[in-house]
Amino acid sequence: RLKTYTMLAALTIALAGCVAPQQQTTTATAPAKAPHAFKPIEFKYDSKQPESSNFARQLDLPIFQCELEAQTGSYAVRYGNRQGIAEYSQSLLDCNRHARAEGDAAVARLKAASVPKSQSELAKVLYAKWSAYLGTISPYSRTDIRAKSEYRAAKEALATEVKFSQ
Repeated sequence: RLKTYTMLAALTIALAGCVAPQQQTTTATAPAKAPHAFKPIEFKYDSKQPESSNFARQLDLPIFQCELEAQTGSYAVRYGNRQGIAEYSQSLLDCNRHARAEGDAAVARLKAASVPKSQSELAKVLYAKWSAYLGTISPYSRTDIRAKSEYRAAKEALATEVKFSQ
């Protein structure tokens, strides 16, 4: 009989542990996500490259960033995320301001350098195509393929001229 009571006591203790109230686990809430803001990538001048090549690179970096801002913002537009639309619209405006400032700096640097006339003319065409393409970048519409291809063609024309003039 003692064995039976011992077994019952052990079984009761074991079962009591199984049905004991579970501790509540606190779910940690994720920290509030900081709003998206444009973070410009600094252009690094390469003194080993010709001025015209640096000019094209200085234009290319901010337009890449603006394309990225618009593409990411288009998801907010697609899903109707009002906060995302506001954040990415502001960041695209900031990117455009940065791109225009980089464009002005690139033009000033190119004017100060002594580049061949043919490169100077192609740089003017590149800047015009770049500016036109930059103006079409938006999260509300698809990429303007014509403006983008004209910009790329102008960039390739300048790169070809630089290559053959060296």
